[in-house]
Amino acid sequence: MFKSLVFLVILAVIYPAHTLKCYECVSDLGGSACDAESSGDPVECPAGQSCSITTGFIQGFEFEFWQRGCAPAEVEVGCGVVDYESGESLTFCVCNTDLCNESLESAGIDG
Repeated sequence: MFKSLVFLVILAVIYPAHTLKCYECVSDLGGSACDAESSGDPVECPAGQSCSITTGFIQGFEFEFWQRGCAPAEVEVGCGVVDYESGESLTFCVCNTDLCNESLESAGIDG
């Protein structure tokens, strides 16, 4: 039993949990540029998290909104569109490879 526990501890030290690198930015809110051509800065996400990319038109913004970053572990990988009664619409993808949130296409949306 003790040998098994020691082996697991050594294994955890040698092979730490995999972390992803994702682009991170938010449209026109300071920091890195964030739009279809500008992906923001690469960041290291906490272990178990995925990458996300979101774009759409939101009331109060005079431009197309973009956001990239890390997604919580419980969010499923995939893409979708959310339409709101107000007429706003958001397209999003969650992906799980390094820097996969550069574009909607690289994140997995069907072109």
